[in-house]
Formats: sequence, C-alpha cells, structure tokens
Amino acid sequence: LNVWSPAAKTKEKRPVMVWIHGGGFMSGAGACPIYDGEGMAKKGVVFVSINYRLGVFGFLAHPELSKESGNGASGNYAFLDQLAALKWVQKNIAAFGGDPNRVTIAGQSAGSFSVCALVASPLSKGLFQRAIAQSGAMFSTERSKWLAEAEQDGLELQQAVKAATLADLRKVPAEELLKQPPVNSAVIDGYVLPTDVPTIFAEGKQNDVALLAGWNSGDGFLFGEPLTAAKFNAEIKDRYGKWSERFQKAYPASSDDQARLSQIQRNRDNIFAWQAHAWAVAQAKTGKQPAWLYQFDR
Repeated sequence: LNVWSPAAKTKEKRPVMVWIHGGGFMSGAGACPIYDGEGMAKKGVVFVSINYRLGVFGFLAHPELSKESGNGASGNYAFLDQLAALKWVQKNIAAFGGDPNRVTIAGQSAGSFSVCALVASPLSKGLFQRAIAQSGAMFSTERSKWLAEAEQDGLELQQAVKAATLADLRKVPAEELLKQPPVNSAVIDGYVLPTDVPTIFAEGKQNDVALLAGWNSGDGFLFGEPLTAAKFNAEIKDRYGKWSERFQKAYPASSDDQARLSQIQRNRDNIFAWQAHAWAVAQAKTGKQPAWLYQFDR
C-alpha cells in the first residue's frame, strides 16, 4: 500500500482515507497516477491507496480450497486483501499522524463494490467509521455468486487447464490461468459475506457507518451499442408497454443524438443509480448512522 501524509508529527490524529481502486476486479492498481494522494494530503488527509488480488487470483472458489481454509469458504481473496490492509492501517497509521478512529474507506466501480462488501462483512467490524461509494454496489445479483456455484466454476476451470487436482492447478502458470474466462464475481461464501448483501442490510447486520453513495452523470457511456431514435423508441415500446410513454418522458428520443444521450442516462440509472439508492435507503432503514446520495457532474 501507499501512504501520503501531511502530518509533521505522529500525534496529530488526522483523518484517514483508504482508497480502493476500480477496474472490474480484472485490472487496476493502487499505483495508477490518477490515484496519487498528494492532493488529498494537501487538504489535511492521510491518504492510503491499496492493492488487492484480481481476477482468478482474487475470486477463484474451489471445493478443495474451501475444505482447507478452516472456515468452509473460498474465493473473496480480493476482499481478504482489503481487510488485511485495513488491519494494517489500524495498527500503523498513527505513526503517519493518522487517527485510526477516523478512517473512511472509499472506492470507485469495483472499488465501490468492494466498499459495499466491506460495509456488509462482519470481518470489517471496527476497521473504519465512514464509507464513500462511487458507481457500484452489491444490491444486484449480477456480480455475485453463491459458494456452491462459484466452486463449480472453479472445478470447470481446473478441467479447462487439464489439472487433475488442486495441487496440479497450483502448478499452472499464471499466464495460462489468465487466458481462461474471467473469474471476477464476489462469492457469498458464508464467511466474508454470511449471506447476500440486501439481506444483511435488511436484518440490520451491516457495519453501521456513515455512508455517502452515488454515481457519475456519465457512468452509462461505456455500456451497450447506441441505437437510433427509431430503434430505441421501438425497444421502449416493446419492453415497457403501457409504461412506455412515462419512460419516454424521462428518456426522450426525438432525434438520434437525443436517443444516444438517453441511452447513456438509462444505462447509468439501470446499472449504478438504483443500486446506490437502494443501498442508502437500506442504511437509512436499519442503521443509526446517516446516509447521503449524490450524483457527480462536471
């Protein structure tokens, strides 16, 4: 991990921000230039950026891995790395002038997804007091799998690389594993995540920390092929039926340019905005700490 600190003395007890990078759990690193912490440090914050295992190394589940783990779980190594970093911060950040009792975790995209997992996980208890989420959450089932399904995926990967046992699988070169279909889904493993995140929040079992959750105005531009106005309107009528007129008021498409913008906004809302909203509502219902929603625009 990397630390930037404005503190001249170790006893200054400055607020701490721990940044978790994005990249779809397949790419990214704490050392990316856009995550340089100098600007935050100049504002008085001790800024920490971390690294964690990605792809197959971060999320591979396997029956034999679960059996040898001691807790009946496998996968979620990315989250375990993040937890290890947060434990390091608790033990060591005071030496950099930081206050271990004023730690905010923050992340974008997969990093925001991670923030959500950490807020939900019982293993995070006491490791941070606030959370900032930008464009990602675990209130959808699209990026998570139950342990049995994830273990089956692990067995299929083992077969794909012609490994007879887990021991053989460990001998396969990393480059060969990376050629296989992506392994980047969080695992509802009964350990890091006792059950799915919406249930954890509904039962009030999350880490009750202050939450700032949101998205960027242009988040949807990466997703989907742009449709012409005619095709977009046809899709709306086919998908939403009697609700299509209400939908078109929110996402108008009187021209191809307007249709393109509406598709970006729909993708943003469909993928990111509703999840942040669901997360903030869930925290407001079952938690005592406040929750805020935001949309970032430039």
